[in-house]
Amino acid sequence: MKYKILAVVVLFVLSWLAMAEDPEPPKPILKKGEVKHFIKTFPLLKKDFENFGIKYEAKAGTITYPEALAASAEYLAILKKHGWDEHYFEKAAAIILGYSSIVYGKEIKKADPELEKSIKQIESNAYLSEAVKKQMIEQIKMAKGVLKSQEQLLKKRLHKSDMDLIRPHIEAIKQVLEDKPGKK
Repeated sequence: MKYKILAVVVLFVLSWLAMAEDPEPPKPILKKGEVKHFIKTFPLLKKDFENFGIKYEAKAGTITYPEALAASAEYLAILKKHGWDEHYFEKAAAIILGYSSIVYGKEIKKADPELEKSIKQIESNAYLSEAVKKQMIEQIKMAKGVLKSQEQLLKKRLHKSDMDLIRPHIEAIKQVLEDKPGKK
């Protein structure tokens, strides 16, 4: 249940980000092997970052400039410990965006027949007036259009080569994002 709520929130945020479309086409972010490295190190990084976050959450008040520099250095040290550099967050965001885009696309494909089925049920409902039927069908068609346009916008946010690197690892990415042990 926790994952489903997280997935909905992630998809909502990603959909919102996709709406703020960049005028330039995206540039490749990922290199060969980085998706596998993400899958291998994400649970370890998550644990280290959680431990790091607890340390700073315990402090009262605002963070000072020296503390911010120390925090930055500690974050970088954690990343380097796991074979990453300061570009980790950009690469992780690309992997998660690509994963979400692929999963979102699959969900839209599943939803489409259900929406068509709903339209047919509305059309055959003898208890609804023609005006109500028309309004309900238009709303469903509008929702389908919004879903489709969001899917297209998400796909445009990443370079095709990044998507090609992510696609074969969807199940493994799902496992680490859901925090479930599995075949990675």
